[in-house]
Amino acid sequence: MINSLVITANGEVWREYLNGYQPLSDAVGGLIECVPSSDKVTIWCNEEGKLKQLEFNSIATELWSELDTFHCIAAGDFLVGTIVIQGPVDDEGDCTDCPAWLLHEFGVLGE
Repeated sequence: MINSLVITANGEVWREYLNGYQPLSDAVGGLIECVPSSDKVTIWCNEEGKLKQLEFNSIATELWSELDTFHCIAAGDFLVGTIVIQGPVDDEGDCTDCPAWLLHEFGVLGE
């Protein structure tokens, strides 16, 4: 299982072990999409979140803007709904554990 950080639109943040498509889909509430950000994390969102008018996720959007070393975030873009953050993709294309520094930053490392 992959150590993941879950951030909901209403501000709840926790650590959860998720691995594979279905657990990620369940966590974000639908089809999953990877949000371009950096080589330090993988950010997952609901692919249809904006179409379904899911609630704005201010915490995840702020984090995305801080981590976006690829400069992919367009001015004014934002994240909605529940967001899952995992570690970078490994050499085989699989996600890795969310970095400990990020779990620590959100106070969920020791859970």
